[in-house]
Amino acid sequence: MTVLRRSTRTLAASVFAVAFVVLGLAGTAGAQCSGYNCPPSLAANTPSTNSDGSFTVTLTAEGFGPGTTVTFSYNPTLGTAVANASGVATLVATFPASLAGKTVTVTATGVNAAGAPISVTTNVSFGGGGGGTGGTGSGGSSSGLAFTGSDTSSVALRIGAVALVLGVALVLAARGRRSEHVDA
Repeated sequence: MTVLRRSTRTLAASVFAVAFVVLGLAGTAGAQCSGYNCPPSLAANTPSTNSDGSFTVTLTAEGFGPGTTVTFSYNPTLGTAVANASGVATLVATFPASLAGKTVTVTATGVNAAGAPISVTTNVSFGGGGGGTGGTGSGGSSSGLAFTGSDTSSVALRIGAVALVLGVALVLAARGRRSEHVDA
C-alpha cells in the first residue's frame, strides 16, 4: 500500500517536471524566428555618404520565398535580389545626393514561401541624425510594429499541455486511492 502510494507520487511529480520542461521549451521556441517562417519585414542600415554626396544603404528583406526575386524601390526601382534558402534578400542600394535631409519610404515586393504576393516597407532618412528603421508589412501594408515571436497558437498549445498534465495527474491520483481502498 505504501509502496504504491509512493510510486504514484513519484510518477505524478515526474509528469509535472516533464510538463514544465516541455512548456518552457515551447515558450522559447516560439520566440525564435528566422527567414521565411517569420512575418515579412524590411530593414535598412544607417546610410553612409559617398564621396560624390550620394548615399549607400544596405536593405534586408525577410519572410520571402526561398529562391524568389525581391524588388526594392522607393520611387524608381533600386534593384532586385534573390531570397536565400532562409527567405532573406539583401540589396546594397545607392541613393542620389538630392535626398540629403529627406526621408523616403522603401518598399520590397515579392512572394512568400506559399507563392502569395507580399510587400513590406521601411523609412530611410538621409542626414540629420536619422537612419534606417525596421518596418513590417504584408499585402501592401505596414504596421510599424516588430514581431516579438509570440502568437495565439503557442498560448493554446500551452493551455492544452497543462490540461493534459493535470488530467494525467488526476487519473494517477484516483488509481492510487482506488488501490488503497482495495488493499485495506
